Amino acid sequence: MKRTKSPSQADAVHPAEVLPSVTFDATERALDKLEPAWADFAHGARTGLRHRRDTPGTRVLQAKSLEDVHHQLEAYRERFQSGDPIALLHGLVLALTEVVPVPYWIATQVQDRIERVASMEDESPLTLHDAFELSGVIPTSVKRWRQKRQEIAVRAKLWSQVAQLMRVEGLALNPAIRRVLATREYPMVGPTRARALFLEQDSIQRQLLGQRSRTRNRSR
Repeated sequence: MKRTKSPSQADAVHPAEVLPSVTFDATERALDKLEPAWADFAHGARTGLRHRRDTPGTRVLQAKSLEDVHHQLEAYRERFQSGDPIALLHGLVLALTEVVPVPYWIATQVQDRIERVASMEDESPLTLHDAFELSGVIPTSVKRWRQKRQEIAVRAKLWSQVAQLMRVEGLALNPAIRRVLATREYPMVGPTRARALFLEQDSIQRQLLGQRSRTRNRSR
């Protein structure tokens, strides 16, 4: 999985000497000798100044608080428990990026799946792709891959346009969808499909932000 950084994280990359100095306590100094990531987490938990040093000579300030990270991880947990398998990997990447211990619900799932592949105990070959149940979300055929990439791009762009009309002009969901589709930018997408794509993306956005789903009475 390609590693991505949010704009706030990317902007926070500096040579180590540019940022405020970090003073470790005795425990953190001991941890730093064993593994710098452990010291970085402990220092962030103690002081609230969170950073990571995964590139030699640089430090990256972590903009999110531990409470923010926890909230986002819980959103991924809910999505995973609701049947979205890739939420497990998104949660893992978030924990690694934010330099926090991987939550047990992620750790046990990842460990079990990797061990199942590595043990070769199944009657037939098992790939990591199958073990993590990614067939429905990350296709392996070129044709389906391209279709999925296009669907994700359309879903995100359509959601942005519809949400802006709802926010700026006060339109309800269905009128906003009709306005966007009237531009003919999405000739292969009808109102029903557009609504489904919008609600799918909106659910993801709102869950990560801790907001309630849109109610039906705003869709007229």
